[in-house]
Amino acid sequence: MVIVRKDYRKQGLAGQLMKHCLQTLSPEVNAYLIATKEGEHLYKKAGFKTVDYVSKYISSEYIPRAFKASGVYTRSLTRRDFKEVVKLDEAAFGDNRKLFLKSRIQQAEKAVVLQNEQNKMTGYGLAVRTPSNIVIGPVVAPNAEAAMLVIDELAKNYKEKLRIDLSSHEETLKKLMENHGFQLQNEPPVMAYGVNPLPARQGNLFAIAAQAFG
Repeated sequence: MVIVRKDYRKQGLAGQLMKHCLQTLSPEVNAYLIATKEGEHLYKKAGFKTVDYVSKYISSEYIPRAFKASGVYTRSLTRRDFKEVVKLDEAAFGDNRKLFLKSRIQQAEKAVVLQNEQNKMTGYGLAVRTPSNIVIGPVVAPNAEAAMLVIDELAKNYKEKLRIDLSSHEETLKKLMENHGFQLQNEPPVMAYGVNPLPARQGNLFAIAAQAFG
């Protein structure tokens, strides 16, 4: 996050802040961010390149519909599920986020896991209240239909505005969500600084935790 007070803008301060932050990184470490429209030019000047996009969806009035995904069901996340959630998230995200997940689960108003008919955990999802909306994410699932099952379980019964940030290529899930009242707001770029590609992912991270966290 880069913020400059209004009366000190257009003096190159944001660029100096970015340069200082990037100089603290080891050569083998990459930096990633999701850019605002206002910040995109700054990040390009600093050497960031666009590597992906996220799709920001908002629902002012969620439409609950009867929805089923074959072979899986949801239940509430319990403390004994934590280790398996960390493993699922690491495979989906591409890195271990144990400390982040511990904090985020504590913040969550709702937390569910996805299980198959053999009682094996195959996904999870969180809903976190912020001052402006209910943020749904991360959502990890084996396919789009199962992801929608998790989202529906997290979203139903809320009357507040809901927000979810999807991977840009999840066309099937986008259509399912639009059928439940979600509308696309914008598609900000994911930008990277460094020589390595994005972490290897299995394609089952359907919604990120938030644009600030990925």
